[in-house]
Amino acid sequence: MKKLLLFLAFTLPLLAGNKIMVKVDSLTYVVALDTMKTTPNGMVPVIFIAKALNLPDSARYRFVGDDGYHPEKDIPYSKLKYGFINPETRNLKWTSKANLTKCYNVKKVKIIQVVR
Repeated sequence: MKKLLLFLAFTLPLLAGNKIMVKVDSLTYVVALDTMKTTPNGMVPVIFIAKALNLPDSARYRFVGDDGYHPEKDIPYSKLKYGFINPETRNLKWTSKANLTKCYNVKKVKIIQVVR
């Protein structure tokens, strides 16, 4: 319990605001979304995942929301170019070219987990 409280005390301030964690193997990076380049998508500026983050192309990806929700199946790298995150809300959505159902949308993304 003590370790969990220490982890939460360290992690929660890092995730305050518009930040997400990217977990690659045993490493964890904190990414500040408000410092990243956005692209207009309708009237909302968004961050396209594949353009913004240098992620390995041989992996699959799991997106986890604040509430612990994540799609049942992990996303292949080939689909990442169609995914975007609203830096204000941290909501993940996909363009129609991704050919993914709405269950792959994740509200308030907290973690992007690289799955090898």
